[in-house]
Amino acid sequence: MKSNPAQNQPSKRLAAGLAAACALFGMTEFSQAQIIYSNDLNTDNGSSWAILNGSETPPVTNRANFMFDYSKIGIPVAPHTTDGTTIGLQLLADINYPAETLGSVTGAGLSVSPLGFSITANFDMHVDMWVNYNAGGPFSTPTPATTAIDGSGSSIFYGCGYGTAATAAQVAGTADSVYVGTCTDNGSSAQMRMYGPNQTASYQSGAYQGSGTGTPAFPGDAFVYNNSTGTRTFYNTAPWNTIFPSQLAPAAETNLYPEQEFAESLPGLIAFKWHDVEIQKIGNVIVYSIDSNIVATANSASAGSTAGGYLTFLAFDINGNSSADLNFTNLNYVLFDNIRVYNYANIVNVQATTPNASEVGPTPGVFTLSRTSAGVPITVNYTLTGTATNGIQYVSIPTNVTFSATATSTNVIIKPID
Repeated sequence: MKSNPAQNQPSKRLAAGLAAACALFGMTEFSQAQIIYSNDLNTDNGSSWAILNGSETPPVTNRANFMFDYSKIGIPVAPHTTDGTTIGLQLLADINYPAETLGSVTGAGLSVSPLGFSITANFDMHVDMWVNYNAGGPFSTPTPATTAIDGSGSSIFYGCGYGTAATAAQVAGTADSVYVGTCTDNGSSAQMRMYGPNQTASYQSGAYQGSGTGTPAFPGDAFVYNNSTGTRTFYNTAPWNTIFPSQLAPAAETNLYPEQEFAESLPGLIAFKWHDVEIQKIGNVIVYSIDSNIVATANSASAGSTAGGYLTFLAFDINGNSSADLNFTNLNYVLFDNIRVYNYANIVNVQATTPNASEVGPTPGVFTLSRTSAGVPITVNYTLTGTATNGIQYVSIPTNVTFSATATSTNVIIKPID
């Protein structure tokens, strides 16, 4: 090496490369997952579910409709249905007692949990979800006739989550789990909300960890809403307005309920269409996604520890609503279908066990990869990035590494080039 002020520059670049690579390398890899629980909701009558009501006294009992044929109200078959049936679970938030027809009180709603399945290990859950809302009728034909009717400004919330003990309704003000969901239209101050044991009043869209600007780190701190504008609403802000374009109410629904003729969800909202909702639990981090787009993450260290291992599906009203429309409860609801839960048989993590590499010596840098269980070989693909270039500042290495059948850890060696 030449003795000059720049002699350590390559090793400095390499150290920076290691740091950058470690951040990217740290994304978890999984072996092929196996399904460990499924429910197509075609036959379950609710007898094996916890059905927990919110603030009404006495409780309303007809909000969870199992084996509900949603084709009768114009909803197409859910995307992950394999037998062509249109049977699912319908949850209603707004039904008054004793009339049980129109409107609700604040906190009205319910949550339901399948008691036949509980888990504390890592998992990946998917469920088909459809959100429907009343367009605000009855009303006269809007002018011009093409004007979209975007709802009645309701604050009804629909979603799902993980970690409840299934002894209390998961509604606003109560959370022994972490759950996430969406309000039905643009009438609420925040469409996407997340609740946790330490935040029963909800974190709201645009609430970031850290500085509150830019793209949040993942998985990061307590809660993240992945809204790149930093605003509180999903409605008509990038990227959500293109990810979730506006949707018209189904034609079959408008035939049944003419007041829905001009009903159209606003860009960035998820009504009037089936969506694949996903919950991942990886260690103490819970990730909530819609159609593979990360909406929120929670870290139980800040969000609060969950009380149990049950899934929860829920519908509730944050503020309370009432309506003179006889179809109010016929049109405000959420549907769930095709619950699928997969395990993560193997989780692979990476740590820079020797984070600094140097030409002097030379001293190699070391990444150590570890996995949770052995038994079969597994190949992990990775990406190295940073200001140090593979094969230029350090000896060329492949972009994958294979664990032997019996190994639970292996190293990637970074050797500096003088």
